[in-house]
Amino acid sequence: MANVIDIHGHLLSSSYLELLADHGALLEDGFPLPSWDAAEAVSFMDAAGIDLQVLSLSSPQPHFGDDAESVAFCRGFNDWTAGVVRAHPGRFAFAATLPLPHVDAACAEARRSMEELGAVGAALPSNARGLYLGDAALDPLMETLDELGAIALIHPHRPAALAEGLFTSGPVPLYEFLADTTRAVLNMLANDVPARYPNVRFVVPHSGSFLPNVARRITAIQPFLASRGMMGNADIADGLSRLYYDLAGTPTPEMLSLLLTITAPGHVLYGSDFPFTNAQLALAGKLRLEEGLCADEKLATHASAIMCGNAARLLGMQ
Repeated sequence: MANVIDIHGHLLSSSYLELLADHGALLEDGFPLPSWDAAEAVSFMDAAGIDLQVLSLSSPQPHFGDDAESVAFCRGFNDWTAGVVRAHPGRFAFAATLPLPHVDAACAEARRSMEELGAVGAALPSNARGLYLGDAALDPLMETLDELGAIALIHPHRPAALAEGLFTSGPVPLYEFLADTTRAVLNMLANDVPARYPNVRFVVPHSGSFLPNVARRITAIQPFLASRGMMGNADIADGLSRLYYDLAGTPTPEMLSLLLTITAPGHVLYGSDFPFTNAQLALAGKLRLEEGLCADEKLATHASAIMCGNAARLLGMQ
């Protein structure tokens, strides 16, 4: 299958690893961080038939209580990432890293990165050290991203509080990443963020996380909660339909069919999660996804759009 755009790729720098090491956070997620360099990424892309990969920082969020440190790091990291993109014309794009939860500085860095460095948008952690997407404190950032017409790549982050020793608190990507993404997006929906900022194209990772499983439950219980002042009257189904969803991780035809109960095929995007999913597993996952798409009579007509066309439209490409 030719022409593939990978909306969910990551990169790591020596400065990022040094920052984490300085704060004892290299294993914050309970999972060893991979290595990354541009040559290996391009080699993977060539082997997978990926034309363009959108790069963003994964987790942990580079803020450890010192606003000035985080602002300086994000500025330097975005400058370096823009250099990677320039050095490989047509192969990479990037979403800016923001010094959240410092909202004012995040607004400034999002604007600088998009207007001066060519970023396509921003990477947004599900929570930035406890500040969740959907919180009113983030409205100035949402206004900035809306004005810029930004793509907002949501990525899970370790919740601020986890019970130590609980199985799911170990390797955070195993369960808490999915749970925290779902938690953050539901908070956004409850506060009508997608409708209030229609020019921000939010991308939810990992096949929508748990959203397809809980969407009907939330919709069904909303009238009861709203009647008692426990929830607003935001249109949850409409909010879900406004979002985009990537297939990073281990998508299967069954998962994709479930995802399509809350969105349309035009809002589904391919993602590799490289290098956090290593090259061998990412290649096998992409092949399995393509075979599943082609084998399903209903999905086959959308295969090209899911693998490339939807992301090309999102990125404003011809």
